Amino acid sequence: MHNILLILLIPIVSASNAALLNYNENWNNIDFISSVKNPHLRVKRGEHDLLDFGTGSTFPPDAELEDDNKEPETTEHTYYTMTTHTDNEEIFAQNYIDIQKWISEGGAVGQTENSHLDNAYRKAAGVKLKFDFPFYGHRLQNLTIATGGFLYVGDQTHSWLAATQYIAPLMANFDTMENGSSISYADDAKRVVVEWHEVTLRDNRQAGPFTFQVHLWRNGNITFVYKEVPIPITNISDSFHPRKMGISDAYLFNHKVSNVPPALQSSKRVIHEVILFLFSFFI
Repeated sequence: MHNILLILLIPIVSASNAALLNYNENWNNIDFISSVKNPHLRVKRGEHDLLDFGTGSTFPPDAELEDDNKEPETTEHTYYTMTTHTDNEEIFAQNYIDIQKWISEGGAVGQTENSHLDNAYRKAAGVKLKFDFPFYGHRLQNLTIATGGFLYVGDQTHSWLAATQYIAPLMANFDTMENGSSISYADDAKRVVVEWHEVTLRDNRQAGPFTFQVHLWRNGNITFVYKEVPIPITNISDSFHPRKMGISDAYLFNHKVSNVPPALQSSKRVIHEVILFLFSFFI
């Protein structure tokens, strides 16, 4: 049984936001104690929203959310636990990393500029980690950073990177074409931090710049930190690029094509999505 702990600081949509989302990988904890009051706890495979705020707001039926948004809130699911924090600048300050300063002071190694990711759209660049990162039972040694606001964590490339194995603080139709836009990362062998800094939506420049980070910790924790989210997430179009927040794993299977002469036999790669956790903000 796979359990993940999530801690979420819900952002107030404005020109500058402070938000944090944390996952804790706990794959070996079989004796999972749930505090959810709904007795009909169940596993969901496939896409579902964890958060839906606003008029007519809903929450997954296997979860319960406290009313006081100023206090930490904990929700436990079969595969993960989620704790939310609202508008907590102190927690944000404790978690947001100035990557350039971190590197310049010798605390980590990384890059604040990348020729493949600067002034780019629908591009990705590989990064080798200084530690093995546990993800759904795998030990990752490499990541692929995409301009579209996500990390691809699979070991085989294909045309469906945004639909299979990824960690997405905010996957959307971003590019780094505007002045000040950049993607940087740093690694101190305890965690790797990737930041999408002042990236803009290619099909909605007037929305303004987005700045957010993802932290991958050596113990398997994942932290999403949001500094600037100028518009509600649901106002981001998914017409030209998927719009997602969450994590996904998948496995790839080679199926042999049968009922053909031996000389024509081949294999077909089929991608099977295993489990997907998506988050949506409706402000």
